[in-house]
Amino acid sequence: MDTSPRWIDEFLRPVPRYTSYPTALNFGSAVTGEDYLARLDQVATRDDDSLAVYMHFPFCEKRCAYCACTVISTPRQDVGDQYLGYLKREIDLIPEPLRHRCQVSRVHLGGGTPTFHSPDPLAHLLDHFRSRFDLLPDAEMSVEVDPRVTSREHLSVLRAAGFNRLSIGVQDFDPDVQVAIGRIQSEQQTRDVLEASRSLGYYSVNFDLVYGLPTQTPDKFRRTLKSVANMRPDRIAIYGYAHLPSINAHQRKIDDGSLVTGEDRWFLAKTAREELTSAGYVAVGLDHFALPEDSLAIASGMGELTRDFMGYTTNRSKQMIGLGVSAIGEIGGMFAQNTKKLSTYREAIDAGRLPFERGYLLTESDKIRQDLIHRLMCQFELSFESFDRRHNLRFEDYFATELADLSKPGGWIDEGMVELADRRLAVKKPGRIFVRNICSVFDEYHRDRVLEGRSMSSAV
Repeated sequence: MDTSPRWIDEFLRPVPRYTSYPTALNFGSAVTGEDYLARLDQVATRDDDSLAVYMHFPFCEKRCAYCACTVISTPRQDVGDQYLGYLKREIDLIPEPLRHRCQVSRVHLGGGTPTFHSPDPLAHLLDHFRSRFDLLPDAEMSVEVDPRVTSREHLSVLRAAGFNRLSIGVQDFDPDVQVAIGRIQSEQQTRDVLEASRSLGYYSVNFDLVYGLPTQTPDKFRRTLKSVANMRPDRIAIYGYAHLPSINAHQRKIDDGSLVTGEDRWFLAKTAREELTSAGYVAVGLDHFALPEDSLAIASGMGELTRDFMGYTTNRSKQMIGLGVSAIGEIGGMFAQNTKKLSTYREAIDAGRLPFERGYLLTESDKIRQDLIHRLMCQFELSFESFDRRHNLRFEDYFATELADLSKPGGWIDEGMVELADRRLAVKKPGRIFVRNICSVFDEYHRDRVLEGRSMSSAV
């Protein structure tokens, strides 16, 4: 496969990550908090819906230079404890019929750093949550942790509350990279949290790594990959760094000249795939790797992998509620996002209303394209026949323009990255690293975003 600069320029274009479709760039004020409440009430009347819950914890002691999450940096524990009180009150604002009628099959705590908070106040919040929602006995409950601030007591409290999956932020073990991104974290700190989680009975542990960081080289990153593989976490996620200083002002601390770009960035992603698969991990979806016996690898092999705002999962609940600052939910065919400002969040809760700020109501066309993009992101292929049955259409007619785009000279099919045959569309192995680009062909909003200059991360 050609990897010349021309080829790189053609395919390494900024595109959405497609944790949702339409993406958050489409969210706006056309839908209201009243619309959100109506959807919550509507879903509460159904008997067959399971529920996922995402809780956002925005606090960190110090913000890392590469971070693109909604984060509030402060050393003050009292500010964090006050926030936990507001989270309890937001939980109580979710309509009671929904909380007790829809059983929760999945919970995820993200941030920021959930373990920024001391163990006892965190335990009280989780007790409150469990008393208000009906959790399934086998619910998947996961939490993101920073080894630099996570104690064994934290892990014990979370395990006692039912948490069974852990996601550990690593990024890169190289000292120069860590200095450049403002995150000093030793391999031993990481190993200590991993070993503690094993002894406490967490059944799955994930490591998050990032490529494209300042001063990274293939040799440096390869050393990190080998160290990580030797620790044998159940899952590993490899994300491309999104350098968007116009949106994330703190990223201006990173020298643009120190970043890995173009073909070198693609080579880092390729290195990660080669190192981890040679170490016995199975490539899952766009950017995940799992041990063969892990449920994510098994689901991928069986064509049952799914994806949502929380990433790849084996358990896509029909409905999802977001709690906390900036949290996003998907409920009754509607996306809903809370306010990103802590002061506005508090004002809403104090006024006795949900802190809804913006959202999006999916059209029928959105739902059709959502299904297509979801299947390509998870299974890398789809059958026109089964798609036709699900949506009562003929694929070749509905997507005639998109299929012509894929088939143009020098395009995805011509380059051997996409195969179109026997009423079946498949992303071939060389093209899987670019599946976001391929999905963007079917995104009816993407061209407008590009023309408007909307910022998105590089495809690789």
